[in-house]
Amino acid sequence: MSRKLTLATATGVALMSIGALAACVPLDELSASLDYDSAAEEVLLPSGASAVPAPVSSDEAAQLLAGVPNGEPGNVHYERDLFGSGWRDTNQSGCDARNETLARDLTDVTFEPGTDECVVLTGHLNDPYTGTSIMFERGQDTSSLVQIDHVVPLSWAFQQGASSWAEEQRVQFANDPLNLLAVDGSSNMSKGDSGPSEWLPEAAGSHCGYASRFVVILAEHDLPVPSADRTALTDILDSCTGEGADS
Repeated sequence: MSRKLTLATATGVALMSIGALAACVPLDELSASLDYDSAAEEVLLPSGASAVPAPVSSDEAAQLLAGVPNGEPGNVHYERDLFGSGWRDTNQSGCDARNETLARDLTDVTFEPGTDECVVLTGHLNDPYTGTSIMFERGQDTSSLVQIDHVVPLSWAFQQGASSWAEEQRVQFANDPLNLLAVDGSSNMSKGDSGPSEWLPEAAGSHCGYASRFVVILAEHDLPVPSADRTALTDILDSCTGEGADS
């Protein structure tokens, strides 16, 4: 069975090599290597193809996961402001991470006049978590329909060692484009701070891309993984071994 997706969503992220990750590529260079095509083209993808952009193939993600250390979650008091207050412009583009993510992940985007094409007013999201289409319109009663998800949740990362990071490192993590996806608002709310053993996207075709992306973020930010989440990630990647990046 096939499902309609846009080429922009399905092929959103370019392949990053294992060598680049091992060499500890700076976050700004890593983010710059992600190539999101803003021109949407309707295509049919085979059943099981991932709607979550996968920065590396499932085989490479499995290799990366083998090198991620074990670590059970701590019991540390968490507050969102520990990762910075609100969205930041960490790459000095003149636009905050939320609007940059919306502009990257939505199609047919319009911007608020006078913001140098920064503040997104409207757009269309082919949601990678539910496989549904959502119209985004900026406004008090409508903006929440599309939210920005941290693939590796901030609270999850905090319990896995981010509590010991310097504040600037946490701010960079909270605004890292690799860790951000525009998604269905209700899915983002239901996910909360859950890891892969407790929550996965409703769209089964997104599981491979989601798992690969989760693992790359762990490796890039030197975060350990609890045993339950390692098992969940391993099972997913084993089921899609051989799939290429962006699949």
